[in-house]
Amino acid sequence: PIGQVDKKLAGYIQENFKPAVIVINKWDLARDRASSEDYHKYIEKSFPGMLAVAPIAFTTATDSRNLQTVIDTAQSLFNQAQQRVTTGRLNRVLRGALDEQAPPPGRHGRPKIFYATQVSTRPPTIVIFCNHPGSFPAHYRRYLLRRLRDALSFKEIPIRLYFRPRTKPKAGEGPAIDLAKQGLDRDDEAI
Repeated sequence: PIGQVDKKLAGYIQENFKPAVIVINKWDLARDRASSEDYHKYIEKSFPGMLAVAPIAFTTATDSRNLQTVIDTAQSLFNQAQQRVTTGRLNRVLRGALDEQAPPPGRHGRPKIFYATQVSTRPPTIVIFCNHPGSFPAHYRRYLLRRLRDALSFKEIPIRLYFRPRTKPKAGEGPAIDLAKQGLDRDDEAI
């Protein structure tokens, strides 16, 4: 059974946006009592919302069964976490998501997304510039994350998503994005 230590570790992984592979060892001993599909459901129930996209691997270490699969999966997660998406592609995906389902109106009217850009990798970090960041409800942010995950190469890794107000640059300055000055790590909500 999954214990408190496992749940604390999963919480740490989620809070720090770390890619993870859930490895079920000694599967040969449990195979007769439950199917892999049953165990998938058990893990989803035990970690609600946590590690939602983490792949699950079933191994038997004594027979070295599926160990190479775990290594290959970990390598795939590492490669996904290093991917960069162009601003144009990212904005086309967002435009499609907005066309399919517009954000619900908030207290400032209907929230508007101006553009988005990927500012970092490991984990992929995307900043969405909009008119009122607080006007996007949690369910809509999750919807955007699902759409990004489905359309981009981040299928099995966490994505850090920030909503920032669009600010006009001062005269003579370009639209530089400085995460440290904008305080993204401290003040903004990441999903």
